[in-house]
Amino acid sequence: MGNYSCTLYKRLVYKDKVIRVMKIDGKVLSFTKPILVQDVLVRINYGVTNNISLSKEILSSKKLPLDYELKLGKVYYVIPFSSSKSNNEKNPCGISSSMEGNNNLGGVKRIKIVITKQQLKELLNKKISMDDVVISSLENDKSNFNGNWKPKLESIPEE
Repeated sequence: MGNYSCTLYKRLVYKDKVIRVMKIDGKVLSFTKPILVQDVLVRINYGVTNNISLSKEILSSKKLPLDYELKLGKVYYVIPFSSSKSNNEKNPCGISSSMEGNNNLGGVKRIKIVITKQQLKELLNKKISMDDVVISSLENDKSNFNGNWKPKLESIPEE
């Protein structure tokens, strides 16, 4: 019992002497000294569309100013915020930092699509658009998956 209370005490003391920042992917960063919001964002390589908040709720959270000093013993969250910058600006990753309409709070989505060589040639020659390729791949996926599918196996007689 004595060992357990000793480790519990260490956890409680450690908790008060650390700044915790939860990233978008769920990983938690710990800092032992007070640090500015802009320093944290630079250190974890997040662009201008993200900021740090006291709450993990996107809609109710307020964005902390870049010169705000994070305090020991608190938990902060990196939250994606929509920016009012022009559509041509890009974040450090090279992805467009704003979305059309700004109705989607999720941000930019990356997808991978497998295409044939013929589709690639047509894309490069600008005979078809990327939208056409995506739509055709979705249609192929729907036609390949049927909820009533049953295997084409013959029944095996029992002996």
